[in-house]
Amino acid sequence: MGAAFEAMRQSMLERLGAELVTVSDVLSKTYDFSKSASYVITDIEVLVTPTSGRPEVTMGALREIVIKLMDEGKNICLVSRAPRVAFASIPGSSILEDAALLHLPLLSLEECPNEGRSEIGWKLPTIGMGADVRLEDLFVSILKELGPGVLSSLDHCVFEIDPRGAAGLAYLSHRDKEALRCAGLVEVDTSGRCSLTIPNRLLELKSALADVISSTTVPARDLAAVVNGLWYIERTIRSTLRSAAVSIDGPKWRSSIVGALSTEVLSRARLDSSISAASVKELRDPLEWLTLGELLDIARSNKFNGLGVDAVIWRRFVEQVMPIRNRVSHMRDLKGNDEEIVGMWVGLVRQQLG
Repeated sequence: MGAAFEAMRQSMLERLGAELVTVSDVLSKTYDFSKSASYVITDIEVLVTPTSGRPEVTMGALREIVIKLMDEGKNICLVSRAPRVAFASIPGSSILEDAALLHLPLLSLEECPNEGRSEIGWKLPTIGMGADVRLEDLFVSILKELGPGVLSSLDHCVFEIDPRGAAGLAYLSHRDKEALRCAGLVEVDTSGRCSLTIPNRLLELKSALADVISSTTVPARDLAAVVNGLWYIERTIRSTLRSAAVSIDGPKWRSSIVGALSTEVLSRARLDSSISAASVKELRDPLEWLTLGELLDIARSNKFNGLGVDAVIWRRFVEQVMPIRNRVSHMRDLKGNDEEIVGMWVGLVRQQLG
């Protein structure tokens, strides 16, 4: 129940007829749970970025208490402004996965007050129920609640796949659709087809998405794992190529391996750290001043025969890993499956070259 439903939030909570508590209340060891048979935990979204920095600790502690209360016959409802996919994956059983999901429907014409029916986006309760809010500002508030993974997927759909329409929504994952549906931004029919709640305001949505993504300064939760994987992959390729060059050319490998790139490599090295170097022969390792693309071109050349790796594998590597490497290099948000892809290639590179 996020920003799109804020106008009806308090009344909905009251209609549940339960004791309203926060995550802090539940985790405190002094709260008296004998007062009611039903409890609504109203701020689950605080666990998206727990202050402890260890989400599994807080989530695990909450789950333990909730299960205990349920064993005592209590009814528990979790209310969140953020979707399930925004939370960290917790090894083992997760309270969010065990819970039954309920998303609020958008307003019907009969539910919307007469004065709200003329407003663009009236299906969203926060607009249709008379709140004084601009559609663009509401879009920004909704998007901020979704988490970087969903934002990255939506970015791919509306800016990369179909920059002039919404056809790219067909490529959203099940969890991304769930998140956008719960947020009120999309509707999903019985066949799983996804459409925008306010289709004639795609430009405003894209503008809000661009604003939110550009203002993101907190790194994705999986950034460290992706960077570590890319580091291993690229360093392993460089090390393997260096060993092959030394084996083929002996002491002259430094100048022979970069060939026509010698002048450019020397220039890069002198701008970086090797100021006094007069030629690539004086560099510790000229390969370290090659881009990944240049490195792969040399590795796949006839001289090095792909380092013994099949050409099809290198082609898939370029298609899958290079875009992720570029996203990290230019500090762009990661996509939802980047960690999985990099993890797969770490295993493959270790198998082929490690």
